[in-house]
Amino acid sequence: MWEDNSIIKKEVEKKFLLAYDQYAEKILKHIYFRVSSKETAEELTSEVFTRTWNYIRTGDKIKNFKAFLYRTAHNLIVDHYRQKARNKTIPLEDLKEQKDLKDAFLKNTEALIDFNLIKQEFDSLPQDYKDILTCRYINDLTIKETQEITGKSLIYVYNTTHRAVKLLKKKINEKGN
Repeated sequence: MWEDNSIIKKEVEKKFLLAYDQYAEKILKHIYFRVSSKETAEELTSEVFTRTWNYIRTGDKIKNFKAFLYRTAHNLIVDHYRQKARNKTIPLEDLKEQKDLKDAFLKNTEALIDFNLIKQEFDSLPQDYKDILTCRYINDLTIKETQEITGKSLIYVYNTTHRAVKLLKKKINEKGN
């Protein structure tokens, strides 16, 4: 079917390229925040769009392109950490990129709370909390989009967002005092 209809093929390619332009930087930012390595984030972002393109080429339809991309990114991040767990060494470049991430965060916010405290307390949250807070507050996704990406119910996402923020604030306040 794909080879037979060149008009449809060109239209699909055009829409894909527009979507790439619209979402590539956001997906890169999402992944970079989660993996703290620019090189890894770039590789995973490339893989997100490669897999999406391959999926589209099979003729399958995507209802919500944005949610599909974030879901694919989420799955690749999970795979990345599974692989990383098998290889525990930390490259020297990753330590530098973590410092770069800290510098960028401090430069782009007016937060008075120490970044290390926030990062430490954020990292200590349950994985579901971290996933939902990342979607909602780092990637500025709606509850509905977060629900589509995580596969959880709307009520679960809403309640988990509330609980995660409350717990994070509590942990920061306890450490700050």
